[in-house]
Amino acid sequence: MFALVLVSSLVLVAGVAQAGAIDFTQFALFSDLLEWLAQPDGGAFIVVSVFGAFALEKWAFWQGLSSNMKFFGSMIMAGLITISAGYVLNLPDVISFIQPIWSFLIKFMAVWSVTQVAHMKDGLRKIT
Repeated sequence: MFALVLVSSLVLVAGVAQAGAIDFTQFALFSDLLEWLAQPDGGAFIVVSVFGAFALEKWAFWQGLSSNMKFFGSMIMAGLITISAGYVLNLPDVISFIQPIWSFLIKFMAVWSVTQVAHMKDGLRKIT
């Protein structure tokens, strides 16, 4: 379960950051991210949507599923992420262990996003 929460966290940060719709200060603490993911109306569905759009749609297995199966699969994944995040929120030792790693990752993603924006805005860049 823990790996599911961590992977979904990274997918969220990477995918939504690319879309330019994330405020990195909102998730400065790992527990803030877990709280957002654990809400039944929020983060897990966004994570699954981003993951589905950027990763799952590239797999032939996923493309071959009916729309109903994709829907139910997405709902199950979002539910698992929500439950996992709520579970990990009740493990303060795990959160305190992950916080330094999360702090590094979120800063790295912030800097990486800025460099990507700068690269896209560079007038000297050759577009092929």
